[in-house]
Amino acid sequence: MLARTEFIQAMLVRSGLAGPELASATRTLAGFVLGASMADATWRRLDDPAAIAKVRAHILGSARRYPTLSTSGFVDAGWPDDELFGFGLDRILGQLVGPS
Repeated sequence: MLARTEFIQAMLVRSGLAGPELASATRTLAGFVLGASMADATWRRLDDPAAIAKVRAHILGSARRYPTLSTSGFVDAGWPDDELFGFGLDRILGQLVGPS
């Protein structure tokens, strides 16, 4: 964990961040990476079509509780994890350090 944090901070320092901005940017990136990893690992565990059907049925059956999830295509879209991660990371870095 420390090696990853060092890598992230070194990159952010090279982009000109320091102090509270560096700390905040480090937390934001670490949180994004950890959150994406946890989500990917959870969905990969559901590689079973029956399990995915059960999740889909739960979301659709609970549309009042999950109105956005039930209509966004989130469960069925099959968007590539790497593309979603890259899109999110590009947006975060664009806001934290500006265009490269």
